[in-house]
Amino acid sequence: MSESAFGLSDSIKSCRAVYFPEAKINLDGIEEESEWKQTNACGNFIQQRPYEKTSPSQTTEFKVIYDDEFIYFFIQAYDSMPKKIERRLARRDDIEGDWAGVQLDTYNDRTTAFTFFVNAAGVKFDGIESETDNMEDVDPTWDAVWEAKTVVNDKGWSIEMKISFSQLRFDKNNTEGWGLQVTRYIHRNEEMSLWQYIPRNAPGWVRYFGRLNGLEHIKRVPQIEAAPYVALQHETYKKEEGNPYRSGKNTLFRAGIDGKVSLASNVILDYTINPDFGQVEADPSVVNLTAFETYFSEKRPFFIEGKNILDFQITPGNNSFSGDNLFYSRRIGRKPQYTPDANYVNIPKATPILAALKLTGKTKDGWSFGALESMTGRTSAEITEGTEENSILCEPFSNYFVGRIQKDYHQGESRIGGMLTSVFRDHSEGNPGLLPTWATTGGFDLYYSWKKQTYFLDIKAIASLVNGSKESIGRLQQSPIRNFQRSDATYLKLDTSRTSLSGHGGSIHFSRQGNSNWKYSLFVTWRSPELEINDIGYLHQADNIFQVAWVGYEKYHPFLIFRNAGFNLNQWTGWDFGMNSLFKGGNINAWAQFKNYWQISAGLNFDGNNLDNYVLRGGPALKLPGGYSYWGYLSTDSRKKLVAEINASIYRTFIANNNYNFFGVGMHYQPFTALSFGIFPEYSVNNDNLQYVKEKKMNGVPRYIMAYIHQKTLALEMRINLNLSNDLTLQYYGQPFISSGEYSHFKFISSPKANDYYQRFTEYSEAQIFYQPSDKTYQIDEDYDGIPDYSFNKPDFKALYFVSNLVLRWEYRPGSFIYVVWSQNRADQGKEISFKPKKDITSLFDIYPGNTFMVKISYLIQYQHLKRIF
Repeated sequence: MSESAFGLSDSIKSCRAVYFPEAKINLDGIEEESEWKQTNACGNFIQQRPYEKTSPSQTTEFKVIYDDEFIYFFIQAYDSMPKKIERRLARRDDIEGDWAGVQLDTYNDRTTAFTFFVNAAGVKFDGIESETDNMEDVDPTWDAVWEAKTVVNDKGWSIEMKISFSQLRFDKNNTEGWGLQVTRYIHRNEEMSLWQYIPRNAPGWVRYFGRLNGLEHIKRVPQIEAAPYVALQHETYKKEEGNPYRSGKNTLFRAGIDGKVSLASNVILDYTINPDFGQVEADPSVVNLTAFETYFSEKRPFFIEGKNILDFQITPGNNSFSGDNLFYSRRIGRKPQYTPDANYVNIPKATPILAALKLTGKTKDGWSFGALESMTGRTSAEITEGTEENSILCEPFSNYFVGRIQKDYHQGESRIGGMLTSVFRDHSEGNPGLLPTWATTGGFDLYYSWKKQTYFLDIKAIASLVNGSKESIGRLQQSPIRNFQRSDATYLKLDTSRTSLSGHGGSIHFSRQGNSNWKYSLFVTWRSPELEINDIGYLHQADNIFQVAWVGYEKYHPFLIFRNAGFNLNQWTGWDFGMNSLFKGGNINAWAQFKNYWQISAGLNFDGNNLDNYVLRGGPALKLPGGYSYWGYLSTDSRKKLVAEINASIYRTFIANNNYNFFGVGMHYQPFTALSFGIFPEYSVNNDNLQYVKEKKMNGVPRYIMAYIHQKTLALEMRINLNLSNDLTLQYYGQPFISSGEYSHFKFISSPKANDYYQRFTEYSEAQIFYQPSDKTYQIDEDYDGIPDYSFNKPDFKALYFVSNLVLRWEYRPGSFIYVVWSQNRADQGKEISFKPKKDITSLFDIYPGNTFMVKISYLIQYQHLKRIF
């Protein structure tokens, strides 16, 4: 292929790597060894941004050599103003300032590239690029063991890299060389230049790489690694008198081993025994007033590394269905799903993961595969009733399996694949959590592109089968994500005698993705009512069909007062499997970066009337009013030491007084290269006339009680990073969180689908409802006979949370780490419901804290090290 596809005349570039059987490179960032002096430099970079297909403002050259064990890169980034080179220390994979690096398509599949970048301060970034629209989508969760040194001098700055062949995946019989891209970024200009030029509107990235030749002498270097660890953890918390499980402190010792074994040059086995799957960073605080599960991202290293291999996202885009996936790794080692009812309960925070294996690889014929196997142990809770102590099962022994396979065609332009997951639970000792015994899901995907990937069609289909007791399957039928018990859903049937549940889902996505400033996309996605993937996947809602049309335009070149700008339009609509129209709407969004490097974006959304099958939590569908919202965002020059941002959104319904207002600001400051801190406060006000409260019964007839909620939330995220060196960092994360909700104007749903909004509910009169302060309940005398017909607890709430983490991380030798962690958590319901920020923040720090102190030490043992010793 030649660059004439992009309007250029020169062919795909090539650079030759030179073989030195016994290269003696002293890694110091300086081109002083004879091997470098005997190697020709490659260069002639082309600017990609901001001005495409022009000469860069500064020159860049690089050289490549290798021996029997390592491949070496030397990059000379010339700079006529070396004092303006931006050197910013940061934690690994968080490079800022000036940087440069290489990407290697070692599979020669034109879809996958191993990425190695280094900034001028020596901070490393590594990851795996999977074929996407641009290089910003590198997955940074893959961490290799490699070395790099940088030097800044009067010529500019330079990088010397040393990468073991054991860290790469390739066909040892390859004679074609590898795909290669070398990139340089100049911070002060926000300028990016490429060795192999790729236009910004190109439909892909890796497929357009240049070539690295001369690799005839490469040999397979086995990757055999073991990283044993020990961890000591001490917890302190408020002692509870009389509670035998809350003495005020706990101490835990853990030990285990993680490792990798290369079964072939392109197949790797990750293993872990008694893994330490503790999270270093806490999940953000939220108040969830819906019936649906909150999605939290994965933060455990074993699962996030190479997560793209086992990914099966069902729906594209950024919408409420985009999180749905056949594999949601946080299911493994989750909090036990059953909590016994007793005076005193001691339940583990997570189910123990006994062992886990992960096998990944790719063949020269274009087959890629991945498999994960994990076992979690039987978990029990200790309970005390009076003087009697017992142990009760709260999570059975479980086995999890995930398998993924794909085959590339037409040099990676098309592919076909499948996925299989399975969960088995041993219920021989009982099933108090009413969990299924077997849960299996399968997926099929087909990606076909044409006209040099300008257009593509992406088809995904999934199916699920869950088996278990009548009680467990009955629970799934009545779960909030499907609600088979809904009285108005004639197409659904609640059958409590069933012992299995099977469903299907998928998506069809057509798009123009490149070779033009205009892009457009159309997709439809569906989930059948019986679809269930939550045993090892994530499903937000079942029983829906969702359609989206999108068109966007982006101007990449600077013009007028802008460096770049663009806009897009969206339209969407949805139905359930009874073909009832659930929702419809659309929006317009625009964004731009000015020539002074400030950025701005804004949008306007419209939502029509919608029919909500879930808001009454098993009751009939409720018709809700449509509305509109608008939002805006503004940030200052990101190149500066001080960067500020502001964003706001406002939502209003067309009728009733429902509204939501959000306002957030942020500030990131880096006074010098080793220190940065950020503060990001957010404030929101939510007023909703139909917030669900409770279901009660009046003479056997359900009463779905709703109320007007006035909710205020204040959150403040704080981050501090102190980078003592490239390998020694101190990070702090803290988030105070305050939210209060006051309920009033209680009502029950009387005609949920009435055309007139105010006919859909009946508000209780003052003679029908009265508050009982002694037990904090509302008593309802619906028939005015002076006798309460039903009651419910006062739903007002106050949530006070504070979570923080202080983490010292030292990579004292490549791949070996010492962590020192202090985590703190404060949580309380508050004494007053009303929102009083100043007083609430003071109260927050009066709460007795829970503290966790941990020290963890790991040591990486590699085959190469043992070989040299013995």
